[in-house]
Amino acid sequence: MTFSDAQQYLLSFCAIPRKEYMKEAKQCKVYLDRMQFFLDIIGNPEKRIPHYVHVTGTSGKGSVTSMIQAILSKAGHKTGLLQSPHPTHILERWTVGNKHMSKKEFVDIIEELKPAFLPRDAGEPNLVGKIVGTVFPILARYEEIGKRMEEEAKAR
Repeated sequence: MTFSDAQQYLLSFCAIPRKEYMKEAKQCKVYLDRMQFFLDIIGNPEKRIPHYVHVTGTSGKGSVTSMIQAILSKAGHKTGLLQSPHPTHILERWTVGNKHMSKKEFVDIIEELKPAFLPRDAGEPNLVGKIVGTVFPILARYEEIGKRMEEEAKAR
């Protein structure tokens, strides 16, 4: 699978129609159940991450999360960041430390998660759910990816 193939595969989930339960705030538990079902399929990587901050709202999330990440990184904490939508390029959605993942890492993650993206009886999360779902395996791999990124930065 090429980077372009992986990107198109992930973005193809934009076509999943918005279900009625997403229009009704009281029905959001269905979405959460489907997200948990997806996380169960991929081995619950969110449970390997000790702490995370979830920022929601209408506007300003990108700025707020970038500032939080900068503050925590400067204080010596390991950080990861998911921004949706991405500012200009899909790889900007996921940041480990202060680096975006490589095209190869993106392809590897999509190939690894592709079987979990298939429709199931319990339904499937939409594009946003799948993008959010991808952040947990990425962050759970922080040590491996982070070390490689640090080594590349030192080599430059």
